[in-house]
Amino acid sequence: MEGYLEKKSANPLKGFQRRWFRREGHELKYFTEPGDREPQGIVNLLDVEKVGPIADDKSSRRFDMMTKKRVWKLKADSQEDRDSWLECLVVWVHPKHVCDSVSIPRNTFNALLASINYCMDHGTEVEGLFRIPGSVAVVNDIVRLLHVHEEHFFEKSLIKNGFSVHDVASAIKKMIRELPEPILTYKLCAKILGAKCKISDPQLLDSLA
Repeated sequence: MEGYLEKKSANPLKGFQRRWFRREGHELKYFTEPGDREPQGIVNLLDVEKVGPIADDKSSRRFDMMTKKRVWKLKADSQEDRDSWLECLVVWVHPKHVCDSVSIPRNTFNALLASINYCMDHGTEVEGLFRIPGSVAVVNDIVRLLHVHEEHFFEKSLIKNGFSVHDVASAIKKMIRELPEPILTYKLCAKILGAKCKISDPQLLDSLA
């Protein structure tokens, strides 16, 4: 997701400044203008402890994003825009639990499924699907589609733009690397090691024979 927000300056002598915000993975970047390549600043959403609207805001456009170091005071152009931003950001503060041990933000989970389905449909006979790297610029564009489009448009966007399966496969690896926590968490690791010990038990092996 991307769009204009007004950001309260960290300088107490300054007011709100209009900036172009864009969420990419677990980072919220803001720029002076939409076409700028280098962001003025980056907020790591994994550090955000709370995000929500201002209770006494009569305009219904303001919301706060709190980290240990700073309270980011933001203002959208409308209540609808504010609610869209809150929905976009809150998944990183309260990620959706996919299973008991791993939690993945909802839109990242949907994008991974769409990308995996794309590779299954178009890349099962392609050599070096995950070995041959895709274009870095194209991979970044693919991941960015996740944040610009709604989930039901994501797979269509892959097909419409004609991305190669190597680019999409590289995007899968990039999204997995940028998850809030690894798929194989420490909790799962202990369970897997425990399962290995159990499988070495001769009685268990006999029962499986």
